[in-house]
Amino acid sequence: MSVRLSIAAGAVLVAGAAALLAQPPITPTIALVHARVIDGTGAPPHDDWTVLMRGDRIAAAGSKVEVPAGATVIDVAGKSVLPGLIDMHGHMYVATAKGIANAFDSYPALYLAGGVTSVRSPGDFDPEGMYRLKGAIRRGAVDGPRIFMGGYYIDNYPSQIGWFEPVRSPADVTARISQWKDRIDVVKFYTRTTEPEMEAGIAAAKAARLPTTAHLGSITATRAIDMGIEGLEHGIYAMPELGAPKLWPAKVDGCPLGDLDLDGHLVTDLIGKIVKERVAIDPTFVIVTLGLPDIQPLTPDWREYFVDERAAAAAARMVESAGASYKDPAELTCAQRTRRNAMQFVAKVQARGGVVLAGTDPVATYVLPGWGMHRELKHLTEAGLTPLQAIRAATDNAARVLRRDKDLGSIAAGKLADMVVVSGDPSTRIEDVGKVEMVFKAGRQFDPVALRKGAKHKLQ
Repeated sequence: MSVRLSIAAGAVLVAGAAALLAQPPITPTIALVHARVIDGTGAPPHDDWTVLMRGDRIAAAGSKVEVPAGATVIDVAGKSVLPGLIDMHGHMYVATAKGIANAFDSYPALYLAGGVTSVRSPGDFDPEGMYRLKGAIRRGAVDGPRIFMGGYYIDNYPSQIGWFEPVRSPADVTARISQWKDRIDVVKFYTRTTEPEMEAGIAAAKAARLPTTAHLGSITATRAIDMGIEGLEHGIYAMPELGAPKLWPAKVDGCPLGDLDLDGHLVTDLIGKIVKERVAIDPTFVIVTLGLPDIQPLTPDWREYFVDERAAAAAARMVESAGASYKDPAELTCAQRTRRNAMQFVAKVQARGGVVLAGTDPVATYVLPGWGMHRELKHLTEAGLTPLQAIRAATDNAARVLRRDKDLGSIAAGKLADMVVVSGDPSTRIEDVGKVEMVFKAGRQFDPVALRKGAKHKLQ
């Protein structure tokens, strides 16, 4: 071969290689066939459906979907397919016996293993670190749910939480939101925020097109709603006008929450305002009832997620401490009546067409992510919601409150391929939501067993 021909042949090879590199990557196509689809909207399950994923999106879902040649076909007969769950109070930090600490090396995997593909963290212990984690998950460097973060809590000086960076004026609130508006997804007000500060914060959040929520203490729910708040955390446990100046009912004088007249004007008027203004209620039963003697661990092997038995024992003591006052029969009775009223309050909001969410607030290591969401959905059914309504609280309702319902919250063509495959039928037996076999996030499949194995022996 002449030198000229060799050069020409080499040029052809290079051009051919360049052409191959310029081709778009092959988009993986996955079909879940013979599925019982619970679409997240509250509609009855769709039997024997096919859900077709192409890349990171749902290409089609229905009973007559044609599966293209070359697709990866997964037969899920006898199983249920749900939208990826959304924990609307899902922090990535934890209170340990040694103090507050990030749980970046275990919590993300545990959420995802439980079918929680998105998390709203309304306030962060380490906002800068949380923002880096959010980016790492988005890039695929860390396996975990997509994060919608709150950054710094808005709370007045001196905050009752020692590690908060409190504000001192409405101007401070506006400045903080302005500084973080491009990195956060929600603004969270805490218990000592003043009315002028909340007013300024809500105005700044609206200008930045950010939703707002609050864990109230110094401002009543009625007043916060009048100022434009869009969400309320912890249900009646954080509604001062109902007699809840603190989170734990056993630590207030008397038993105001347990003695509530749920049919009286105070409660019915408040519920009417909540429903009319579309304020989302996130009761977080799984954390506010922690310590009650009838509450069982979320998973039998919970101790294996701690670095050693000493750390697990310390977590158990913290739970015992939370319920120590319940050893007094009067305090226990008060707490049980309060839980009953808290659940009935949420049921009334649901019955009147209000927006109910599912969140876990897993700042106690005993409330492990993923499993916490499964327990919260069970608590919602104990409150009186149907299983389909409880699932909607963690899917479609959550996506709408996040303002991401074009992409998340239900199984429909065009939405992100965030889905959970579980054995059984959680539309009739909510406990089946915890029987997670496969998790898809943006079309990528995850193995819950592998995720949990990698998260073991990490919590302090």
